[in-house]
Amino acid sequence: MKSNAVYFTGIILLAHCLFSTAARAQSPPLFTLTQEQDFLEIKQDMVYWYVDKTRSTGLENIREKNFYPFPVKDFLTVEAGWSFFSTFKVINKSGRDKEYVLQLPKTGRAFVLVTGPDSPEQKLQTGSLFKLRDRSVTSNIDAVKFLLPKNSVTDLIIHFQPVYSLYIPKNFTLHLQELAAFTQTGAKRLLWQGIFLGVIMVMALYNLIIFIAVKDTSYFYYVLSILSIGMYFTFYYGFGIEYLWPAQPMWDTWCYTLIVPFTAIARLLFTRTYLHTPQQLPLVNKVMNILLFACSFNLVLGFVIFIYRIDLLKPFIEVLGVLGTLVLVIMLVAGFSSYLQNRYKPALYFIAANLILIVGAIAFILREMNFLQDNFFTRYVVQIGVLVQVVVFALGLASRYNETKFQLVKETLERERITLEKEREKKELIKKQKEELQLQVAKQTADLKKQNINLEESREKLSRLNDVKDKLFSIISHDLRNPLATMQSYLKLLSGHQEKLSGEEKQRLMKEAQESADNMNQLLYNLLQWSKSQMNLLTFSPEIISMKPALDKNIRLLQPYANLKKINIQNCPNGEIFVLADKDMLDFILRNLLSNAIKFSHKNSAVKIEMIPDSETVTIKISDEGIGLSEEELEQVIHAKGAISRRGTSKEKGTGLGLMICKEFIEKNNGKLVVESELGKGSVFGFTVKGYAPNPDGG
Repeated sequence: MKSNAVYFTGIILLAHCLFSTAARAQSPPLFTLTQEQDFLEIKQDMVYWYVDKTRSTGLENIREKNFYPFPVKDFLTVEAGWSFFSTFKVINKSGRDKEYVLQLPKTGRAFVLVTGPDSPEQKLQTGSLFKLRDRSVTSNIDAVKFLLPKNSVTDLIIHFQPVYSLYIPKNFTLHLQELAAFTQTGAKRLLWQGIFLGVIMVMALYNLIIFIAVKDTSYFYYVLSILSIGMYFTFYYGFGIEYLWPAQPMWDTWCYTLIVPFTAIARLLFTRTYLHTPQQLPLVNKVMNILLFACSFNLVLGFVIFIYRIDLLKPFIEVLGVLGTLVLVIMLVAGFSSYLQNRYKPALYFIAANLILIVGAIAFILREMNFLQDNFFTRYVVQIGVLVQVVVFALGLASRYNETKFQLVKETLERERITLEKEREKKELIKKQKEELQLQVAKQTADLKKQNINLEESREKLSRLNDVKDKLFSIISHDLRNPLATMQSYLKLLSGHQEKLSGEEKQRLMKEAQESADNMNQLLYNLLQWSKSQMNLLTFSPEIISMKPALDKNIRLLQPYANLKKINIQNCPNGEIFVLADKDMLDFILRNLLSNAIKFSHKNSAVKIEMIPDSETVTIKISDEGIGLSEEELEQVIHAKGAISRRGTSKEKGTGLGLMICKEFIEKNNGKLVVESELGKGSVFGFTVKGYAPNPDGG
């Protein structure tokens, strides 16, 4: 009897354990949101899980399965083809209905089943393998948004599908926060990273202009380097999927396999050309050649695995991390070796520019490879290093240019010194030819004076080039940034709010974006012409020009612009008049002054062109009935050395750079600018040019 009692007691205890285990497996944890605590960080061991290694379970039949506490053993051997389910409950005790965003770890695809007592069941989706428009929250961040009614318990079931090894989360921590807070965080990300990318683009353009001017390949490789760095952070912080390729999630997944090795190649090529490693550091150069081959191989391999969708993404990150670290280390070694062995001054700029970047980049790579924790240092110091690099290299590349010029001068002086030394030896050996030697010394002295004059001219030329560089940087950083920012804001409105905009509003925004692009294009053309003029890259080739065809051609070019404002262009030539001038410069002057007259004229007015021949010169005047200039503005136009920016009568944008170039071109043609204006009544802009009287006999 006693043994039977013990037997039944054991059965009861066993049943109790089984039922309590089942109950524990079926009961999801409950989390509470209050007015004071409207943000939750839900770690992976705080919710219940179900692991499906065959991918045979979906949200439609997951309720039939038993969930258990976090299965550590399963997650130690996780594979990309598995599916993971987690479940928990949330109650909103904040006192009012609120929209919340559930932020998930980065994964391939994720589906969230939201069930409330008084609301229909919702199935939401997000993930890096969905197109941007198909995600619950149109963001680079994997997240879903839903409404939590007050004082109601909402059930959530999350289905993770990594698909590729890259998207197996490092951990499954979840974050629940209000939609407004999530949106504010995203706006800050866009602001700061947008500023960073803007600086990258400006500096790339700045160095590209210098490359075009001086034809030094190190500038070109540096442009490729900073552009590829900018492209990587465009991908990393989601600008790519959000703005550049929102319908191409597969490209967004694989693009780093091409961007990272290309960045390493650009860095190596820049280091070689900047430090002259083939000539000065042959051993270091051999190592760099090996790394160049490895990076090129990885670039080709990255292209192959992208084309064939081969899931080598996770190991590829580790390989690229090691390779990128080696490239950064060899850059630093090359910089120190160049300075210590050769006392090459630009190497100091190279070291200073790259030191913070290399340390930050190595920390960033080690964090991506899970060797370091995610913090401010491992995430953002690399970007600080990039900004320091572009500023220091702006000085370093200029110093290198000056160093090269100085080296040429030094070699010239050395040759002269050797020549003088030989002359002295001849003087000592051949005493009988004293007079001849004295004549030779006098001649050499004259040559030295001539060389000194040439050296002084070279120094002045270098000084002018530095002034041009400063002016270029000033114009780019102020005048080019405004139309670029305007166009970017219009495009953001179009991409971010297109469903809220009417067709007419979209058309208007597209038109204004196009106008900003046109303004930027005109500014770049004027900027290129001005920079060529400043650096004497434009050849002055005067020829005999008939003014009537020249005026007719430029009027035809600007007639569509005048028609838009219903402006009548009155060409009043005084017979057949010839001038002696550079044809291209004359066309630029006529086109710019005529364009300005139309820009600052009121609709339904007239622009008048007059030619007044004198004994030796011809004065061409273009008058309008527009807004005119105040005395202060007129004084600035006549005497200012910089560009003056004004808007036209139809809000046309301008920088004043064109008029500044006109003044320089007029002076190159031995003429002068003529300006008359009265505020509110119009302006007369003209110039003088050397006239030409053809021989009546045809000579």
